Amino acid sequence: MGEVAAGRAHDQSFRSSADCSVSGKMANRKAAHEVLVERRVLMAVTVFLLVGLLLWLVAISTDYWGIVDGGKGIYNTKNKRYFLRANTGIWRSCRMAYLNKTKEIVIGTL
Repeated sequence: MGEVAAGRAHDQSFRSSADCSVSGKMANRKAAHEVLVERRVLMAVTVFLLVGLLLWLVAISTDYWGIVDGGKGIYNTKNKRYFLRANTGIWRSCRMAYLNKTKEIVIGTL
């Protein structure tokens, strides 16, 4: 009878260690999945950071990165000038316009 009781105790200890092994595997899978998600998030943030850094370097290293073209001229009633074009950057900006008075008024003569 002592051997039967010892066998049952051994069987129960085997089951509990098997249960720990299964729950340990599940915990390892969950932890591995969390690490994988964290790596993906870290990679995405790193890519966005590098793209932003590249755009920032291009913006600083070029004089004019914003170009506006006014075509034949856009009349500005506030300062009474025709806007032609503008080049803008971080360090410089250049606007080209001409006054409405640049051409002399010619009165028709016969």
